[in-house]
Amino acid sequence: MVKPTTDSGRRLSQFSPGAGCGCKLAPNKLAEILRSLTPAAHPDLLVGTETGDDAAVWRIA
Repeated sequence: MVKPTTDSGRRLSQFSPGAGCGCKLAPNKLAEILRSLTPAAHPDLLVGTETGDDAAVWRIA
């Protein structure tokens, strides 16, 4: 189990053993990790972690 932290230096890449599609995290493991993070809040963040998408959407113009 991943313990929650307030350390802003935490990187999701530390949980992956390599790179590329073969090293993606299982959905349940990713959900466990995301539960321990504080969600970003910004008026230009249109899609974040709350929807379960695999990418964020930012308004840039």
